[in-house]
Parts: sequence; C-alpha cells; structure tokens
Amino acid sequence: MSVVAGPVVGEVFALPLEQLEVGDADNLRAVDRAGLEELAESMARVGQLAPVLVFVEGGRYCLAAGYRRALAMLLFRERFGFRAILAKRVEAEDADLIRLVENFQREDPSTFETCRYLYELSRGLNGRRRTSASEIAQAVGRSTHYVQNLIRFYRVLPDDVRAAWAADRDRRFTFRVLNELARLSSASDEALRVRLTAVLGGEPPAKSSQEQRAQRPPTRLRLSHARAARLLGRLEALGESRLKEDDRATVAYHLLRAFAGRDGPGSADAIVDALIADLGGGDPRPNRR
Repeated sequence: MSVVAGPVVGEVFALPLEQLEVGDADNLRAVDRAGLEELAESMARVGQLAPVLVFVEGGRYCLAAGYRRALAMLLFRERFGFRAILAKRVEAEDADLIRLVENFQREDPSTFETCRYLYELSRGLNGRRRTSASEIAQAVGRSTHYVQNLIRFYRVLPDDVRAAWAADRDRRFTFRVLNELARLSSASDEALRVRLTAVLGGEPPAKSSQEQRAQRPPTRLRLSHARAARLLGRLEALGESRLKEDDRATVAYHLLRAFAGRDGPGSADAIVDALIADLGGGDPRPNRR
C-alpha cells in the first residue's frame, strides 16, 4: 500500500504495520529473536513507550530509527496482536544520519555493517546523501579522525578480509585489529594473510625469507624543511576537496605543514597525540625529567 496523504514532519501517528518498510533484509537474518520476543512481550504488556522514526520514500513509509521495536512487532504480530506501530515522521534527507546515530548507540561502532554504512555515506552510494566525515563525527559525537579510520577500514581491506570480518560473531575484529590489518593491506599480501590467520585462531605459517627481510629496520627517512615543502606542494595541487576525501591525505597534509614550518612547532605532536587518543591510547608522550 502506498502513501497518498499522511502526517506532516514531526507528527506522531499510528502506522499500520503493513505500510512499514524496514529496509535491509540482513536485519531479519541476523536478529536476536529471543531478545526481540522479550521486547515484543513487554510492548504487548505496557505499550510502546517511544515512537519509531520514519520517512517517506517512493510512496512508502521507510524506517529511519527504531529497528528493534519495529522488528519485534513484525516478527511477533500474530502472537501478540500487533496491528499498528507508533511512528514519528522525519525528513528523508535526515534519515541516514538518524539511522547512523542509532547504530552507534546500540552496537560496537567498529562492526562490519556500521563501517560499510559509513563508507557508503561518505561516498554517497546506494542513493544515500554524500556526507563528510566531519558531519558524521558531529552527529555521532566522535572525532573526525575516528570516523575517518572506520571508513578507511572498509575502503582499504581486500574482499577476503571483508568477508571474514562480516562473518565474525566473536568480535575478534576489534578497532586495533582492524587498524593493523588496514596497515598491512598496503604492505604485502603474505603479511596480511599471516595476521588474518592469527586473528581467526589458526596457526600462522612459518615466515618466509621475504617477510624476514621486510622486518629489518627501514632506512632512516630524512625530511628537511625544503623536502616537506615540496611534498606539501604536490598535495595542495590536488585541491582542498580532494584532500578531504581521504583520511590519509588529510593527516599527511597537516603533518607536512608542521614539518615545513607552516604551523606552530608543537603542531606535529598535537596531531599524533590526537591520533593516539582516537586509537584508545593513553598519554603517548614519554616522561621528561
């Protein structure tokens, strides 16, 4: 049934369940049915205490927030006699950020689904409004660097690692593990395979001679002010909008500005301190006497 005329934005109303579109079918495959059954029983006994949020798209009411309440009613409507759900209409252009905020509130934000959703938002994929990392960070109450890292995990990891991450039910793919795998993805396929095997609980194979050579201390990089200025010029030639599209380019840009003397003498330390804080570290600076 399509929407002909209905409530205005901001209005709370009773929405027949058959008019509600829940969206991604993965929600139904991965639900905790026992938990939803308890929620449905509670709503049948005391009522629905808060409305779900919906928006109109393609003549249908689509769910923006309140998945657990909606799925509980849909899965157990016959048992408990649910016919309508209390809903509040929101603007369609606000739906993506509303859904994202709900995901951050109810689950670990480094899970596969959330990182994939962040990536799609940042690129404007699947009909979503393209949203910058800073706008996402402001909506969910996290730092821009943290959000950029979650986007980076999904963007840089190869398909086989993504598949293992998506299938993970034991929460082995923590933020630190994902950060390490993302770093290894630019090193070598063999190093990435060894680490992934260890994460999944298998015995990693013996290190090859190539890997042993790769673990030798790298040649010291000398970065003079002049060289930093040249590298900075190459990045600036890409344009501000291009730099903001990639978290690596953003961090490299600000660090090069510090090395080239464009910013204050302590700015490089501040950037690294902020990154370490985002990664869950303590005070990264060594004790000074």
